[in-house]
Amino acid sequence: MASITLTLTGPGITTPLTKTISKFRGKEFVRSYLHEAKLSDSYNGNGIVAGPSYASKYLWTVNAFFSDPLTSFQDVADLFWMYENWERLRTSYPGVVPNFVLSNDTTPPNFLGGRGFLVAFQTAPNSNFVGDNSYEVKFILKQLKEIL
Repeated sequence: MASITLTLTGPGITTPLTKTISKFRGKEFVRSYLHEAKLSDSYNGNGIVAGPSYASKYLWTVNAFFSDPLTSFQDVADLFWMYENWERLRTSYPGVVPNFVLSNDTTPPNFLGGRGFLVAFQTAPNSNFVGDNSYEVKFILKQLKEIL
C-alpha cells in the first residue's frame, strides 16, 4: 500500500516521533513544484538554456484520511504533537534545522529521485471531523533536500 512516513528527532526528543500515512483523500499526486525554474533559450535557437543553477523546490501537499474507529483520534493528535515539537525545535535552536524526515513509498523506486527527504512544515496541520470517528487532516511540507 502506498504510504509516507514522517519521523522527527532532535534535542529533547528521547524517542523519535513517527507517523505513517497510508490513506489519502483522492488520488492526486502529493508532490508538486514550489515554482517553475526560470529558463531562457538562446536568441538563435541553438538549444542553449540559461537559468539559475539551483534546483526547484518541492511541496508535499498531504490530505490524509484517518478512519479507524480505535485510533483515528490518536493519529490526528500525533500529527499535531509532531508539529508542536517541530515548532519547538525550530524556535529553541536558531540556525538548526530539525531532523524531520519524510520517507516516500507512494511511487516506484527512483521515480522521484529518492525515498527520503528532509522536510519542514509549510503549514500547520488542519483537521476536520467527517463523521463516524473519521478525520481529514491537511498540511503542506516543503522539501529541503533529498537524503536517501
